[in-house]
Amino acid sequence: METEEIATFFDRVAPEYESMHLSRVDHGMEGKATLAEHLPAGTGRILDIGAGTGLELEAVFNRFPDAQVTVVDISENMLGKLEERFAGRKITVTPGDYFTADFGGEPYDAVITSMSLHHWTPDEKRRLYPRFYEALKPGGIYIENDYMLTEGTPEELAAEEKRLLSERKALEEANPDVRHVHMDLPATVPSEMKRLEEAGFSDVREVWSAKNNVTLTALRAADTQ
Repeated sequence: METEEIATFFDRVAPEYESMHLSRVDHGMEGKATLAEHLPAGTGRILDIGAGTGLELEAVFNRFPDAQVTVVDISENMLGKLEERFAGRKITVTPGDYFTADFGGEPYDAVITSMSLHHWTPDEKRRLYPRFYEALKPGGIYIENDYMLTEGTPEELAAEEKRLLSERKALEEANPDVRHVHMDLPATVPSEMKRLEEAGFSDVREVWSAKNNVTLTALRAADTQ
């Protein structure tokens, strides 16, 4: 199959994305609901990274109907479906990739993401996690629900992570004109947690899992001054 730019892929599959996605993800909507469940009481401003069509926001708005949500996604077609779904809600739509998109000047109570970051390499996440950290208020929470490697021994999981990264690098080298290659690149839970800690997050926890569907939470330290 021809290697595809990630934005092109999601623009193309936007009409059938939800049925396709939920048929392939174990406990998909249950995992997405964990984002709302772990938002602190009083959450008002939320940044949703890779919001897509907004499946995870159903539970968020059920719990916080007046929340102000900024959504970022690389696919304008997906965001169009999100805007239709949540017409009347306090949503700001920001098309663009996570590396360059303007997250807005005012910090957020929470940054959330669901089933999006497994498309990015470890080095790319090392660039993204500090951006998410800086977007939060002191004491704010980051919640990540994603496809991760969980089934096997630690040695087997590390070997699979390494194999997938090698495959990704080969795709990038073979397709130098594709800026962001579309490929699933799940990480192990320990390596994902370590990258969050390296970015400055504290109290990094695995709070939910169902097979390879995992939710992590992490905090930006409160301002003690």
